[in-house]
Amino acid sequence: MNMNESVKRLLKKASFNQDVEALWIEQNPTTTSATNLLNILYELAALEEKYRVHGVPEYILIDSLSDLRYRVERFKATHGSVGLSDHDIHWLQDFLNFKMFDLGSLRFQIFPFDLTYIERSGDDALPLTAVQKERFQAGSIYLNIHILKGANLSVDAVFDALERARVFFRKYFGHLKIEGFITRTWLIYSKMEIWLPEESNIVQFGKCFEIIHEAPIRYQILERAFGTQDLSKIAAMPKKTYLQKHVLENLDNIGVSFGYIPFKI
Repeated sequence: MNMNESVKRLLKKASFNQDVEALWIEQNPTTTSATNLLNILYELAALEEKYRVHGVPEYILIDSLSDLRYRVERFKATHGSVGLSDHDIHWLQDFLNFKMFDLGSLRFQIFPFDLTYIERSGDDALPLTAVQKERFQAGSIYLNIHILKGANLSVDAVFDALERARVFFRKYFGHLKIEGFITRTWLIYSKMEIWLPEESNIVQFGKCFEIIHEAPIRYQILERAFGTQDLSKIAAMPKKTYLQKHVLENLDNIGVSFGYIPFKI
């Protein structure tokens, strides 16, 4: 199968909109953002070949294309045209480089530990202690968990995803010494237990992790729940979900945590 047909088939299987397929067929982008997307589509054929050479089932590639599809759909909803931003291109690199995979309800990224990614700076700062830095050595391999919007975070779904990841990475990346799973997210902040129901998936998800460190960083949960961190705009918005209805009265109980789960069990 030639490259053109291979990419068209992947786009259909992964349920991309027809305008994406049209961009690929016509090969005539008229904007920088459309050129960005077309360049990504060119890389899909090489990525498909990498999956084939390593013996990774095609359905994992199709599932893992969800991030690209999400970004394309978000770009069109925001700008009214087909394309990708430079920011999107940056975040797709690990997927294109065969380092990020959707397995069950979670996304897993092969992550040589990078302290700057965890600690960051400014309003997003999460500085680790000397003891924590000694435990998490630069370059040690972890699986960084990314949580998709709307992901099933029930206990069964999370345990299933973790077990799928253990099986997958042992089989296809057995040469890597994987130290464990990590994540940096608002979803596992310990004080969420104060105001969310004990049985909620978010609370139960947080209990899967050893919390290494945390800080009262607000923007993540506000952006996820409302699409903005502007409190005056949020106050005027309709509140539909439990999270939306109660987050403003719990601003002192929201934040971001860095969490860990062992790879070996």
